Amino acid sequence: MVIAETVGNSFCLQCGKRLKKLVSEKGDNLNYHKACWKTMINDIKNFETVAYTKYNYKKRICGLTEQDIKEGKPIVVHFD
Repeated sequence: MVIAETVGNSFCLQCGKRLKKLVSEKGDNLNYHKACWKTMINDIKNFETVAYTKYNYKKRICGLTEQDIKEGKPIVVHFD
């Protein structure tokens, strides 16, 4: 059960808009709108297609981006 209280200081961590402060039964603060939360979950499920466009994610190989490798930086592999 979630109890809604109107608090003026709360903002959604995803979109930044003001929200009602939601407190669960355990007393945990919930800091997202339901729609924002669903969007984030869908982004996780479709990470391979969304990451490069929406979140500006870049593939890394041994800590170097593809652009660094094209520029000629050496790839160093450490074996433990």
